[in-house]
Amino acid sequence: AVLPLSGLDYFNVGSETGTKIIDVVNEVMDIAGETPVTDLGERPGDVHASYAWSQKLAKATGWRAQVPLREGLERTVEWFRTRSR
Repeated sequence: AVLPLSGLDYFNVGSETGTKIIDVVNEVMDIAGETPVTDLGERPGDVHASYAWSQKLAKATGWRAQVPLREGLERTVEWFRTRSR
């Protein structure tokens, strides 16, 4: 639910491409040089799919996702590595 705040708007930010959480986790593990996580399968109550629909943001600002998931994760891991030294 959206909070009833006057004068504010909200936007979803995403690539409009579905990616499983386990796939994101294992991409990060691969980038970090760690062992992949084992997928334990679906559990009761799991959300089958969820996608970020960013068309409202694109219409308001012209923004569109331009960086592939792997590259974005690599940049993010590097950002954290350079700040934890």
